[in-house]
Amino acid sequence: MHNPYESKFVGDGPEMAHYLEHGSGEPVVLVHGGGAGADSLTNYFEVIGLFGQDRRVLAVDMLGFGNSAMPSPAEFEYSMSARTDHLEAFLRNLDLEPSHLVGNSMGGASCIELAMRSPALVRSLTVMGTAGRAKKMDINTNPNVAPLLNYDGTEAGMRAILAALTADFEPPAELVEYRVAQSIRPEAIAAYRATMGWVRENGMTFGLEDFAKLEVPMHVVHGRHDAVVPLSQALEIVEHTPNASMTLFGQLGHLVMIENPLGFVEAVTSFWHDLDRQAVGAR
Repeated sequence: MHNPYESKFVGDGPEMAHYLEHGSGEPVVLVHGGGAGADSLTNYFEVIGLFGQDRRVLAVDMLGFGNSAMPSPAEFEYSMSARTDHLEAFLRNLDLEPSHLVGNSMGGASCIELAMRSPALVRSLTVMGTAGRAKKMDINTNPNVAPLLNYDGTEAGMRAILAALTADFEPPAELVEYRVAQSIRPEAIAAYRATMGWVRENGMTFGLEDFAKLEVPMHVVHGRHDAVVPLSQALEIVEHTPNASMTLFGQLGHLVMIENPLGFVEAVTSFWHDLDRQAVGAR
């Protein structure tokens, strides 16, 4: 993977966040998913440059991932709310105007929670393969989630994760090697085990009544062959969210932005353009 983007840090202690920045203009914040070795680069290396052609893109490493803060699990709980706190602190520490949030999987859940608790920070919300209706039982009984929960730090284990996350995608050797190297750092191992332990015990779900109250414009992107987050969960979110739209990719899995980056960017930017047209029409 080639990384032409500027690497930056902001915040201190548990709020410390590493991010990649590219372009200028309206801010777009990309939040990656929660598989072992994932970070802002591995999830978004194909699309940062595309989004950054006419916007300011900030791809952030989540709490416990990449080069962001990794507090000791002995003194810190790696809960869903803690990841959302980290994301909110990132936006506030950079004093960003309301931003377009784009979140995959676990990162999508954090984006949803932030839009629910602090809507003034969010211009729009795009989630793909998102958690949000993944109950504890769903996570612990889905065999396709098992490679993520039981990752062993090996190349074979990483390839099993990427196979579960995609429909028909051969990961480049460089991507596999990078994610393995990221995942086997001692502090990353501890943070990942704590994160997955919390997910096993709690799931990642919001009530349908919470979605019904969500006023931020939301676009749900999903791959029909997503084996980690079933299509039924995405449809449930769209059905109960008043200001929601959806793009469904028929042949893709959980990582739409990697499996079809051009199609993903086109779907998301079309959503943003619709919002711009609505704003002009309301004046």
